[in-house]
Amino acid sequence: MNTKSQPIAIVTGANGGIGKNYTRMMLDDGYQLVMAVRNASAGELVREELLKSHPDALIDVLTVDMSSLSSIKAFSKQVTQKYTRIDVLVHNAGVYFFDNKRRESEDGIELNVAVHVVGPYALTMQLLPLLKETRDSRVITMCSTEHHGAELDLSDLQMAEDFEQKGNTIAYARSKFAGLALSHAMGRQFAKDGFNIKVIAAHPGVSITGIQHKGNPTFMQRVAIWVYGKLFAATPAEAAKPLYLASTIGNMGEFYGPTGFKEMKGKAGLVHPDPEALDEQVGTSLIRQMATLSGANSE
Repeated sequence: MNTKSQPIAIVTGANGGIGKNYTRMMLDDGYQLVMAVRNASAGELVREELLKSHPDALIDVLTVDMSSLSSIKAFSKQVTQKYTRIDVLVHNAGVYFFDNKRRESEDGIELNVAVHVVGPYALTMQLLPLLKETRDSRVITMCSTEHHGAELDLSDLQMAEDFEQKGNTIAYARSKFAGLALSHAMGRQFAKDGFNIKVIAAHPGVSITGIQHKGNPTFMQRVAIWVYGKLFAATPAEAAKPLYLASTIGNMGEFYGPTGFKEMKGKAGLVHPDPEALDEQVGTSLIRQMATLSGANSE
C-alpha cells in the first residue's frame, strides 16, 4: 500500500470542509493520506474528487467513529497492519450541538468529551508505537477559539451535574479547552519519556462548515450562522491553513491559528492559548482521567 520513504498523514474527519482542504494541501506536499471517516461512502466521494487533481496520489479511506472506543481500536489495528510509519496524526473530527440535550457515546461518555478528548487520546495511545518509530512525527489537535475562558471543572469533566442549564455550547468550549490542555500535557509527557514526537495544536478561527448545520440549530440560529459566515468567517481552505502549518513546520507545544482580529480569520501563524490550558496540574489530571475513560488503565 505504501512506500517506506513517503510520509504518511492520518486525518480524522477528512471528508468535511476543513478536513478535505487540509487533505488537498498535504497531497500537494507529496504525503500519502489516510482519510479516517465515519461514513465510508462520503469518504470515497471525496477521495475520487481529490484524485482528479492528484491522479498519482495514494489515498486510503478507513472508517472510524471517534466517539466509539471499539471503533478506534479496530481502526488502529487496521492502520498498524497496513502501515509502518505515521508522520502526522491529526485529530480533526468534531461535533457541535446548539441545544441543551446531553448526549452520550456508546461507552457512556458525554459526546463532546468523547469525540474531542477521549477519542483523540485513545487513538494516539494505540498508534504510539508507529509514532515513536517515525522520526519527527507530529500529533496535531484541532482546537477552537471557544476554548478561551472556558471554565473546566476537573471534578465533573462530563458536566453530569448541570448540563441542561449550561447546554452544548458550553460543553463544546470546555471539551476544546480540555483537548488543548491535554495536548500540552501529552507533549510534556512524551518529552519526559524521551519520545521524538512533536505535539502541536491548531484552531481554524471562524469557519462555517457542515458541523454547525448538523447540530440542531433553531431557525434564528441558522440565520445567525449565515450572517456570521458572510461577515466574519474564513473559507474552509483558509481555515485549514493553521492545521497545515502545524503539520508541516510546527514544533513542540506550538499553537497555530488565524492572526487577524480576535483570531477569527487572517493569515495563519502562531497564536496564544488560554494560559490556564498550560497548567501542569490540569494536564496531569486530564491524562489520568483519559487513561481511565479510554480503558488504558485496564490494558
